Amino acid sequence: MEKTTTRPAIPTETAIELCALIREEIRQEWHAEAARWCWLCEQEHAVKPEKMGFIKRPGNRGCPQINARYAREFLTN
Repeated sequence: MEKTTTRPAIPTETAIELCALIREEIRQEWHAEAARWCWLCEQEHAVKPEKMGFIKRPGNRGCPQINARYAREFLTN
């Protein structure tokens, strides 16, 4: 039998705050791969949280960057 791990949904307000924080940090390192991800998302969604990809995902999971930051800051002991 396969073990299934379900991650909790990220509260929308938290996801929006983390997104803004990550985008601000990435502006300092515009040459990084992560910056490209944010730039593409900003171009596609015009930084409107209700249109950003993480809102549409099941369980309100964030983009990989939001997921990683949320796990580091909120899910680790």
